[in-house]
Amino acid sequence: MLFFILLAVSGVLLMHAETLQLKDKMISQKYVPDKYFEIQQKAILEVRTIHILPNEYSAILVGTNRGIFKSTDEGKNWIEANQGLYNLDISVIESDPIDDQVLYAGAKKGIFKSTNGGESWDEWFEETSGLEHTDITDLAIDPSNGQRIFAATQNEIFLSEDRGETWEEIFEKIPVKSGGLISTVHIISENPSTIFAGTESGLFKTTDGGLNWARFSEEQLNHPVLSISSSRSSPHTILVATNSGLFRLSDNSKNWDLYLPDKSISFIANYPGQENEFIVASGNKLYKSMNNGKTWEKIFQNPDKEMRINAINFLGPSKGKILIGANQGFFSIDSENNLKHYSLNSAKEEQNKYEKKMNLLKLVTEIHTGRFFGNYFYVIFDIASVALIIISITGLYIYCIRTKIWLERKKNIEELDKVDLILDFEEKTQEITKDSLSLHELAEHIKEHILVCKSLVKSRNIDEINKLEAHVNSIDKKLHHLLNHVKKGNYY
Repeated sequence: MLFFILLAVSGVLLMHAETLQLKDKMISQKYVPDKYFEIQQKAILEVRTIHILPNEYSAILVGTNRGIFKSTDEGKNWIEANQGLYNLDISVIESDPIDDQVLYAGAKKGIFKSTNGGESWDEWFEETSGLEHTDITDLAIDPSNGQRIFAATQNEIFLSEDRGETWEEIFEKIPVKSGGLISTVHIISENPSTIFAGTESGLFKTTDGGLNWARFSEEQLNHPVLSISSSRSSPHTILVATNSGLFRLSDNSKNWDLYLPDKSISFIANYPGQENEFIVASGNKLYKSMNNGKTWEKIFQNPDKEMRINAINFLGPSKGKILIGANQGFFSIDSENNLKHYSLNSAKEEQNKYEKKMNLLKLVTEIHTGRFFGNYFYVIFDIASVALIIISITGLYIYCIRTKIWLERKKNIEELDKVDLILDFEEKTQEITKDSLSLHELAEHIKEHILVCKSLVKSRNIDEINKLEAHVNSIDKKLHHLLNHVKKGNYY
């Protein structure tokens, strides 16, 4: 009963969310479970993505397995920018092409949105927004239309055309479901209707903005794709990172050229302001090309062979620093290849100065979907659902059995009523026959007395006449009694 009351009340609130302005109301942390604000402490902080605000090269956002860290002074000081994040396993951060203060962060549990440059995250897009799978592996925003956002998940691609408010699955139009993980989505800046998707089973392409997809270069590119990039000076030059090397497709060629063979290339980055310069990561090494990927040279190798580089970015076109996100933390490399490590752990105390709050609309959504009550709620709900199905089936079965029994009883009662009616009719017929015989006997007896009356009248015997009169009166009484008996039996 309590479950259905909560479901009904939260459902009504969600239907009237705009009227009630739930989105503008905030709930303090003391009224919300701690699980929505707890920092997921892990032994090693792993950096998955690095984002530089386009108009503020000194502002760096780093996505890790412990949330988002932000620096506004080129990495000298850091704060945790996790306010509003309900999942801290961050895989990608992207900016709106029109307003760089609008950011999107992909996580294990959906997509979070910030409208203040990452200071806080006030919107969360997950199952209720249309994302059937919320383990986000990559995001790509149309550079010509900030409302169009592509989200890659474990095995699907979703498209939003209203800045993330609603999402539509477009993966079923890609014949790759058996291929599994979709690792990356890349939009060609000069032609945003051309989009590439990298998967475990190869490369896919659409030329109509995501409506129709087809496998691209299946014979040559049948390796898991990890990263995709393209040259702005030469839009038809495509670089694809795989676990077996770097593939390059040039403008005038239909065949792919393989570079850095037998190396697992994890990431490709285009140097800002230098359209022909690219850097790729392979394990603990960096390689650089200054001619659109035609030739490559190694520019860095970390002595620690356990290091695995996940992301690359640049601290502005004139700073000369390469930023590296790795499984061992966050680093930078200067022009002389000096490696510097940034400690992000000290940022926690700074973040705690912010009052932690939760959007009321999101709280109601969490209650309505059941996530508010924890993972065990789903188990309980599943058990209750199965029980409800069993009760419904058995209830229907019992109803059918009872209906059958009732119909049989009704039939039996009708048969018994017919038998009783027949027996009653037979009894009354017998009584009628008996009464008829009595009437017939009286009639014959009266007839005899009438003949006697005739003879007495002729003989004028007064005594005999008086006796006969008394006898007739007695017969008359019997006749009336018999008639009354017939009336009471309703025989006429």
